Amino acid sequence: MSHYLWPIFKNNWELLKVVMDSAIEAIADAISKRAKRDLKPAFVVVLHTYGGDLKFNVHLHLLVAEGGFQGDKWVDVNVIPYTTLRHKWQEVLLTNLEKHLPDTEENRELMRFFKEDFKKDFFVNAKRRITGGKKEIARYIGRYIRHPAVANSRITNYDGKNVRFYYDKKDKDGKIIGRLYKTMEVEEFIEAIISHIPDNQFRTVRYYGAYWRIKKSKFKGIIDLETIYQKSLMDFIKISNKWAQFAQIVSAKWS
Repeated sequence: MSHYLWPIFKNNWELLKVVMDSAIEAIADAISKRAKRDLKPAFVVVLHTYGGDLKFNVHLHLLVAEGGFQGDKWVDVNVIPYTTLRHKWQEVLLTNLEKHLPDTEENRELMRFFKEDFKKDFFVNAKRRITGGKKEIARYIGRYIRHPAVANSRITNYDGKNVRFYYDKKDKDGKIIGRLYKTMEVEEFIEAIISHIPDNQFRTVRYYGAYWRIKKSKFKGIIDLETIYQKSLMDFIKISNKWAQFAQIVSAKWS
């Protein structure tokens, strides 16, 4: 989606749920129209609120089955037109946001701007089909589900006052085109991580459609649905007693 929309989602997990639901609605509609029948597709949706540099960056990762159920019968849908899906994603998201945003002049103007004057920056990056067996699928899913805001392996230096880490710059197709390094004061660093911790009971990983019916039997034991942010923050704190001191300071600010 356009980065101009990001500010309305910051610290608003209710609206972020709308984002996840809107993506599902858009894809389900596109699949059904392609099949020319009403299908119940299958999705796993992962919400990320951060970019590689820890700044606020709302985006979704979806695992989508190629087709859907019509009753108990599976119907294959191997091709979904990119342009159709992109426009549907923009239309559904803006329509749903209008329903949930307060009815103010500012919000009405914002929606008008996106609907009439700014019809770009709503991207759908359709990656290759996943091939192989259960291990390959589990590895692909886990890559995005068990993905902290900053993995420990990306931290290159910590001197008690500052944290230095790297992130990869990518083009619009997801190809790495360079590596960048960023240094933050430790308090700023932990505060950035905490800002991406979801509200209690909010699930950043959701199952929709047919996957909801089979999730316990098919996915249990393959991936851990517990959010990775909590564990990562505790891992950082355990590195040194100084982390605990700063974490307490930052947590007090957010409480």
